[in-house]
Amino acid sequence: MELVNKNIRKQTELLEKAKRLKDFYPKNKSSNKVLVSYFDNLEAIKSAIFYSLYGKAKTIRTIVPANNFFHDIGKDFVEEYVKEKMKRKISTKALWEDIPNKKTIKDFYLNSQIKQLPVDMHNSFETTVFMYDDKTLYIAPKKESHAVLIQSKEHAKMMTSIFENVWNNSIEIEK
Repeated sequence: MELVNKNIRKQTELLEKAKRLKDFYPKNKSSNKVLVSYFDNLEAIKSAIFYSLYGKAKTIRTIVPANNFFHDIGKDFVEEYVKEKMKRKISTKALWEDIPNKKTIKDFYLNSQIKQLPVDMHNSFETTVFMYDDKTLYIAPKKESHAVLIQSKEHAKMMTSIFENVWNNSIEIEK
């Protein structure tokens, strides 16, 4: 009973997150319009991050600086997100400033491609970036407590191009 009730609570929480996100994505949106959503509290930011798991793309491109939102938000949230990402068979193509230890990579990122950002980019920003489908999510550090989602085919195309250029000039890491 306890396990069933725990699963019901998790599903209820997930449903509430989806309901909160629904207001940020209008129905019948024209494919040529740009949608910009601003998230200004911790729960909204977490919901925006989880929303990345419901895209059509099965790969999320990420740029992760050393000092970032995920370090400050806590291990439980990160583990929940990564486990859900793995369950949905979504891979990550990640550019990280700091490379986690091999155990963390083995436990959570085996189905991901990871490179280290070029040295000249180290310590130059704290905003984490997620790119998927036609969306780019910018997540400021927790101390600033905001995120911005831009839904635009052209913006996504530009950001993917920049990402791939940096990717090609980044340092391969061993798993």
